[in-house]
Parts: sequence; structure tokens; C-alpha cells
Amino acid sequence: MGISRIRSKGPYLYFAEALVETTTESVMLAASSFLGVNPTANNKTEFFFKDVVGTETKTVIELTHTAGKNKEVIDAFVAIVNSNPQTAHAGMLVVADIEDTTGTEETTATGGAGTSQSPAVFGTKVPLFHKAFNGLVSSVAIA
Repeated sequence: MGISRIRSKGPYLYFAEALVETTTESVMLAASSFLGVNPTANNKTEFFFKDVVGTETKTVIELTHTAGKNKEVIDAFVAIVNSNPQTAHAGMLVVADIEDTTGTEETTATGGAGTSQSPAVFGTKVPLFHKAFNGLVSSVAIA
């Protein structure tokens, strides 16, 4: 499988960093906006997409992975993009989501004396990488 086989139309790809609070910490990109890939180190590969807001800049997704596995990560990415979007919740595919925050609920103390955060209701969100990566990817950064 090669990069040239990515369909012109396709699913939307979701990426999220560990703490999603402000701009560029998570992004959903059309697979058709993919521009290219660049292995920048033996354990890092950058994927380039047309900018999400349509400017001349590009959105860069950097995946950190097992050393020496750049080609395998690229092949897995192509497999993800070419997967059937009909089985991916109306075309959205979670590629790399390392948001690991604990969900909280604001609670009011008895008598309205103040508020506190309680994780009891929502629990903890753990990182998720697409199964095609087969455990090779460990982190994502968005620029």
C-alpha cells in the first residue's frame, strides 16, 4: 500500500493531544486534505494536511512511535485512511487521541458554601490509538 492510493474523498481523521483546552490541541481533518509525510527521526513521523481554516499554512501531525518503525506507521496510516468510513461512525476515525484527563462534575457543598470537583461520575479517559498502528504509536503533537 502506498500514499498515492489514498482516496480523493474519504473519512475525517481525529487527533488529540494529552490536554485538550485550547486551539490546536485537537483537530479533525478530512483525509482528502492530506499532503504528504516526512519521517523526521527514527521514532517520529510528521503527516501534513491542508490547513483546517484554509490559509496557506499547513497542519502538521507528529506521531511518536517505536524506533525504526516509520514505514510501518506510514503504512498503517494509509490503511486507516483507506478503511471503510461507513463502519466508522459516519466517517470519523480516531487516529490518535492521547487526551488522558479525568472527567469531573462540579458539585455544590451543603448550604451553598462553595464548589468542588468530583471525578466520581465521569471517570478517567485513557489514550486511544487506531488499532492499525498495532501498538507502535505512543504520542501525538499537533502544530
